[in-house]
Amino acid sequence: MVTDIHSHSVPHAIAEVGEVEVGWHGIRLQADPSGGLRFHVGDHKGRLPWNNFRQTPEKRLEVLDGLGIERQFLSMSPALWQFRADPADALAGAREYNDGIAGICRRWPGRFSGLAWLPLQDAGASVDEFERTISEGLSGVAVATHVNGENWDSPRLFPILQAAEKAGAIVFIHPAQVRVRDLIPRFHMRNVFGNPWEVTVAAGSLVFGGVLDRLPDLKVVLAHGGGYVSFAMGRMDHAHGVRPEAQEFITRAPSDYVKHFYYDTITHSADALAFLIDQVGAQQVVMGTDYPADMATTDPVAAVDAVPGLGAEEREMILGRNAARLLGNG
Repeated sequence: MVTDIHSHSVPHAIAEVGEVEVGWHGIRLQADPSGGLRFHVGDHKGRLPWNNFRQTPEKRLEVLDGLGIERQFLSMSPALWQFRADPADALAGAREYNDGIAGICRRWPGRFSGLAWLPLQDAGASVDEFERTISEGLSGVAVATHVNGENWDSPRLFPILQAAEKAGAIVFIHPAQVRVRDLIPRFHMRNVFGNPWEVTVAAGSLVFGGVLDRLPDLKVVLAHGGGYVSFAMGRMDHAHGVRPEAQEFITRAPSDYVKHFYYDTITHSADALAFLIDQVGAQQVVMGTDYPADMATTDPVAAVDAVPGLGAEEREMILGRNAARLLGNG
């Protein structure tokens, strides 16, 4: 089954937002004249990176059929992951979104799988909401690369990962609130370079922080081809060999842990995807689109087929079998 592990959606209620600003669980929202959606929380403002935020699941399925995608994982648009919002507001928003995608998954079983959104500013509430959503049939959780600057080796966030490992659930790590955006404000570099940087830092925090030693069965999927991780494996291993701070929590080479992660195919380059597959193995790569964002891969199956020298078995693994294994069906 051809599966897209990386796509985004918004809560159903947001589809009703017009040009008059309204509040949604601590987030201010309004449609702009071009058909997009603007938001702000406190002093943070932004815009959803696509215009069809009113798209129905039925219309989305028509798009997926045209792309040859049989199953798609849904996760909340990272633009709306606002961890500075009041924790109670964030929890209420998470419950509404998670209930909505659980309903979509029940209505179209096999076509959609859901990844929960959590109020990560409150770790205890996040664990409770995660466990509730798993009981409702969601497949895992989508989390940001950091939470207000806090990386995933943080003891505060560990119980969330621990709960995910216990449940055998997927943890999909995606950039949000890129920390270097003020250093690279022009030319969309905050996304072009900032998003892969964020994913790389998240992965490095899990590796060097010893999290994967404590949670060896954790199912982590890294967005955007894992950022620069596959290109940095040698550098990570070298640092572990010569720097005491890179040895503090781990004894094995970082590259051993890096090959434990799963990586989506969103590299926008057949050669880069070929390098990723060569470094981590086809069994660790899953197809993704980033639909419906403007930086999405427009023909994801063709992007996989364009990889030089890819065998038929490797193709099948990447297009669907690895995702089925993550779901416990492979």
